[in-house]
Amino acid sequence: MKRNVVFGAILITAVAAVGVSHVSADEAVDQLIKQVLGDARSNSDRAAKLYAAGQIAKDTPEIQVVLLSKAIEYGMKSLIAPQARETVQSALALLAQVAPERSAEWRGMDMDLHRRWFRLAKSKDKKTEIATRLIELLTAQGRDCGSKGKWTEAAGAYREAYSTASSLNLSGKHELARALRNAVHCLNVSQKVERYKTALKANPDNVQTRTLLLNALVIDLDAPGRAAEYLNDDVDQAYRTYVPLASKEAGDVQGDVCRELGDWYYKALTPKAAQLSKAAMFVRAQTYYQQFLDAGDAKGVAKLAVKMSLARIDKELEKLASAGMPTPKRDRIIFHAKKSMSPFKAGTRQGKFPVQKGVDCRSPFAGSGIYFDQKTGKEVWYEIFSSSRIKSIYYKGAAIFNTHIQVYSPKGKLLASMGPLKGGNSWYEYTLKLPSGFHNHVFLKFRNDASTWFYINTIKLEK
Repeated sequence: MKRNVVFGAILITAVAAVGVSHVSADEAVDQLIKQVLGDARSNSDRAAKLYAAGQIAKDTPEIQVVLLSKAIEYGMKSLIAPQARETVQSALALLAQVAPERSAEWRGMDMDLHRRWFRLAKSKDKKTEIATRLIELLTAQGRDCGSKGKWTEAAGAYREAYSTASSLNLSGKHELARALRNAVHCLNVSQKVERYKTALKANPDNVQTRTLLLNALVIDLDAPGRAAEYLNDDVDQAYRTYVPLASKEAGDVQGDVCRELGDWYYKALTPKAAQLSKAAMFVRAQTYYQQFLDAGDAKGVAKLAVKMSLARIDKELEKLASAGMPTPKRDRIIFHAKKSMSPFKAGTRQGKFPVQKGVDCRSPFAGSGIYFDQKTGKEVWYEIFSSSRIKSIYYKGAAIFNTHIQVYSPKGKLLASMGPLKGGNSWYEYTLKLPSGFHNHVFLKFRNDASTWFYINTIKLEK
């Protein structure tokens, strides 16, 4: 208690100093750290004291970040002590909440923690546990760097993840090998893109160079948004028509345009693609084709042609996967319906669900989500496939009296659960956090014990 009072007094001094000058603020924070450390004799104890001070400093985020960072610094010097590891992990978790804009920095510290911890661990079981978390962090960094076009860093992250998985012969090593191969391919293409851009800057009227640049961006890097700025009247009409459309979110493209984009990617671009780029083109075509069918307006020959193309694409992706090629998967949510539950249908896309028409005009939520009456609403299942690990599932619904929400693994293991819910006649939002692990295929179950109706408005995957 006395320590907290003294700390509070020093903290007030530090906060006041922040408003005076940069130098005085630093001096005040240094004084604060010395006061907190007191007579601590070990780095583990120093880390624990700084973490405790960081928890108290929640009303001064700038100082809190400094204290927690210092706690990590001291804890990392004594990782052989379990208390030090726990302190570092707790400080990182709190930093992620306090300063989420610096998440990449905290992830880097977390990776460093698990690298050192991995080297210290003796048993294979412990090494496997630590490696699983390290690989998860490295894979997240690889995806993040790849999405920003930082392929050198992405390849480095995947290479380390693959090496770690291989050292323990973990089951995910083949997936990591594919991700590494793809990152190296994209790195090589990115270097080629830079050469094309330099050549085009020197000679803007060179149509051949401009076309090569567009091909590299659209096909090899699957980055139509980046390609849009290099369009002009000299390039092929198909590029001028479809690149701006492909630059949009898939959900913003509707109707026959989806079918046309699917045809362009499948019939025009896939044949031009290198082996490592084909899968992305297939998945693009697959996404647009499925969206065309999901809209419910497809009929006759057009509908049949799209279904046949989808079947062929599935076979092509299977061939690529069996040959060890990277094969990105679509995020999709499939509703499992009985015949009596028509007009619900399989293949509903991930994100905001389409509106069901002409049902339950009594409700203020009519037309705002998918409605389940007292018969069909007793038990509702969704099967969810994700291209990467699902950390949590966000749900928005209404009139959810006595509704239970549960998430199961494909083998029937309960992963997360909440309910019975007490929500009234308004929209309610819930998030089900999944336990750590590589969950990318789960079943989402709704069970209603009230024998009444309820609405599902939105289901989103949080990764």
